[in-house]
Amino acid sequence: MAINNSEARLGELTRNTFLSMWAYQNPYFAKAKELCDVLIVFGDDVIIMSDKEIEFCQNAAPEVAWSRWYRRAVEGSVRQLRGASRQIRSAPHRIFVDAQASSPFPLTIPSQDRMRIHLIAVVHGCEEPCAKLYGHPGLKIDTRVNDGSVPFTVGVHFQEFVHVISRPALDALFTSLNTARDFLDYLTRKQLTLSQKSFLIDGEEAFVGAYMQSQRGNRPYEIPLDKFPLTQDTFHVSKGYWLEYTNSSLRQTRIEAQEPSFVVDRLIEHMADEYENNALTTGQQLTLQEHAAAFRLLAAESRLGRQLISAALYQILAEDPGTFWSNVVESFDVPGLIYVWMTYPEIPSETSDDEFEDVLQNYLSLHMLVAQRKFRGAKLIFGIALPNPESNRTSRAFLVSDGSIWTKEMEMLAEVAEVEKGILRNVQATTCFSMR
Repeated sequence: MAINNSEARLGELTRNTFLSMWAYQNPYFAKAKELCDVLIVFGDDVIIMSDKEIEFCQNAAPEVAWSRWYRRAVEGSVRQLRGASRQIRSAPHRIFVDAQASSPFPLTIPSQDRMRIHLIAVVHGCEEPCAKLYGHPGLKIDTRVNDGSVPFTVGVHFQEFVHVISRPALDALFTSLNTARDFLDYLTRKQLTLSQKSFLIDGEEAFVGAYMQSQRGNRPYEIPLDKFPLTQDTFHVSKGYWLEYTNSSLRQTRIEAQEPSFVVDRLIEHMADEYENNALTTGQQLTLQEHAAAFRLLAAESRLGRQLISAALYQILAEDPGTFWSNVVESFDVPGLIYVWMTYPEIPSETSDDEFEDVLQNYLSLHMLVAQRKFRGAKLIFGIALPNPESNRTSRAFLVSDGSIWTKEMEMLAEVAEVEKGILRNVQATTCFSMR
């Protein structure tokens, strides 16, 4: 089934944030029966998205044009989302990635007792008349309204909570909250707050702008209720917050500071591409679900978490490229998870690629074992081996080990690796603790 420009844009944005292992465009529940426009399954979180671009008839009377547009765009999206939600809950095994319903959805749908469903209706087409009437192109959100009775205004409670967003909010959300953790945290905090309190919001992009300004340094984001005026028990989020944020030095500083962290995104996407192209030297026999379960540890890091993790990598990339280097960094977001970075230099040409792959895997395993010995509180160890900029190879290795498993044999092997081979000998603490 062909997709339009709006759906293509949505697919691009969701893949950039959730990465291609977890974001799927136009899944089906039966032959030629589309489930939704985008389905994201990230651990226990399931995001169902509908995208509708409906032309707003500006030749008709305003109230008539709005009623028609609302019925087709908003109510149509909500119906599709609720139907998709029911389908996923009742028949999670009946989801496919092709219109012939011959290729099963590759990820495991969480059980109903663990599943957290998020419904997002993306609706386009009324930005211009909305801007003429209210001075901002994004639809108003009024938690007291749940029908189309107020022009260019939507609610959130359609039996289930639905995030109804228009194009300005779509761009604001995905350009600002560009990791799975940051995006899901926003949806969860927004739903909790708007379910408990009354809000009038001049476009969700304004809400995003206020939210993005709430984080300073390494504090978590929050819904800054103290910034919103309260009138008759309703919080008002005015339209200026998004423009204020986009023009702020905070945003520019944040963009510059975050740039190195995208190395984490690229690593995950590289692995996904290699798997899809049947090009993995090791691990090709595993299912995508098995790879996704392991790499979700890394993909679940927030953008701030990825900044700290990538900083540990760039520390060793700045060292002498003529030898191996390694570093250990603690996850900012997941207690008990540590990452072991290892870079390797130029490898003798007489060593074949297959031989080197084995050596690389074994050497990375030793680094992870020594790290586990040094940091016995670690519950999980994620090892990543990469070529340094002057290496003549391109091989990468990724390993995950369980920190709770520890034997005398492992202790002896780790001690020998540290003492005799010098592996992580000078590492006494994980990096980036000062950022906490």
